Amino acid sequence: VTVCSDDHALTALHTRQNIQEGKKLVDCSQETNEAALPYEPVFFEHGLELETEICDGFAILAQHAQWKRLVEIFLDNALKYSSAGGKTRLILEKTRPGHCRLTAANQGEPIEEGQLNSLFDRFYRAEPSRTRDGGFGLGLSIAKSIVEAHGGKIWAESKEGVNSFFVEL
Repeated sequence: VTVCSDDHALTALHTRQNIQEGKKLVDCSQETNEAALPYEPVFFEHGLELETEICDGFAILAQHAQWKRLVEIFLDNALKYSSAGGKTRLILEKTRPGHCRLTAANQGEPIEEGQLNSLFDRFYRAEPSRTRDGGFGLGLSIAKSIVEAHGGKIWAESKEGVNSFFVEL
């Protein structure tokens, strides 16, 4: 069931027009806080720490449901791939008027440089043994589709035991 709904989400996002038509002014600060809130106890139950650093009152033109989905994908990914006892930082910052950067950075097994771009490919799993929970390798691919449909940029970095995922819109 999850595969079908995620696959459907990818198909719907393939046309930039779908996103453009549904764009409204979204309070990213509020939406990011609201999306992160249910994850705090889940991280705690897994022996992990979730720290948020979200700028106040920041809004951009976006599709409300897609912004929330993007935050949830980043947090779900961090939950699955964090090292035991690790810390995840979710950061929303204004980069210039009308634009922002969302970052999710978690302590975890390093990701090889050659795998970083592949993480956003459908069904790609860097190393299935690194995950605590099952998954189909669609989350980051959906995130990429959301970001590209909004005219943004998405990328990942892995340095010194911290894996970071970035979105600029």
